[in-house]
This record gives sequence, C-alpha cells and structure tokens, in this order.
Amino acid sequence: MPAVIPRRCPQNHPCPLVTLCPTGAIRQKGFAAPEIDLGKCIECGACSASCAYGAVREDAGRAAAFDLS
Repeated sequence: MPAVIPRRCPQNHPCPLVTLCPTGAIRQKGFAAPEIDLGKCIECGACSASCAYGAVREDAGRAAAFDLS
C-alpha cells in the first residue's frame, strides 16, 4: 500500500523523484501529492538524499512518506 506524502512538499510541480527512483516506487498524478509504493521500494535512499525540500520521511531505512507541510 503506498504511503501518501503529507507536508513539506509544495506539490505545485512535477515531482523529480518520480524519475529518480530506480524501481518506480514513487508516482504522482498531475500535481497531486506523490505516493510511495512500499512494495517496490528497495531502500536505496536516493529519494531522501535528493529531495530539495527534505520532504521524504524514512522508516527503518525505507522511504515511508513525504512531508507536505
């Protein structure tokens, strides 16, 4: 089940992490909140290291959610 991304991300642009994720675990419909499919996440950390807003939250080394506030 994907984790919906909650707060720090401005959501007014295409999320660059969608194309950065090597497994396609991050997806976004239009400018809606990005989602992370935890079943596809391989815990590489690329998304949390690359997010310009520091919006990706990790849980046990795995991207768990985006902070959209």
